[in-house]
Amino acid sequence: MIETISGSNPASAFGGMFVDPTNRWFVYYLLVSLVFAGCAFVYESRRDPQVLKNGVLRFLFPRRIYAHRSAIADYWFFCINKLLFAFAFGALLAMSAASVTLTSALLERLAVPPAYPVPSWFTIPFTTLFWALAVDFSLWLGHYLLHKVPILWEFHKVHHSAEVLTPLTAGRVHPVDDALTFTTPLLTVSILHTFVLVPTVTERPGGNE
Repeated sequence: MIETISGSNPASAFGGMFVDPTNRWFVYYLLVSLVFAGCAFVYESRRDPQVLKNGVLRFLFPRRIYAHRSAIADYWFFCINKLLFAFAFGALLAMSAASVTLTSALLERLAVPPAYPVPSWFTIPFTTLFWALAVDFSLWLGHYLLHKVPILWEFHKVHHSAEVLTPLTAGRVHPVDDALTFTTPLLTVSILHTFVLVPTVTERPGGNE
């Protein structure tokens, strides 16, 4: 899953993760997870009176898990990576914008897109499906490469080194791994957009008929 961060200020960007529906740390997603965990507590407490005696907090946040050295490492990874990403996000956006401008200029020099009309009833569903498949494919491709390319695996294996699992284990990634996960979809989708989507569904005069 691609995690976007809004704003270039590290503090506001870090807090913005919890109010951004495109981010896995969106507050409503966390609340829904908490509700499911509460249901699990109710179910388990009916089966085992000791669970009810220990209380909901000990059930949801067992000390042996959340105080484990691996979990503590997860907390550090999460905070440091998110703050580093907030600093780098502005630069990545600037680079992406510059790349789009340069690529578009080069393509216009090389060839003029075909001037045939494409109706909007086709372009909207086609573009939606294209982007969904392109993003999903690029995420799969990036993760596949992280596992199969030896030098990339050296960064990615940090994510698989956890000894215990908590929700924050999802953020247990090397900064290089985080950068690759973010940039691979950008590069893949940009290439597909340039050579597939633009020549196919760019609307021309008369294309809305």
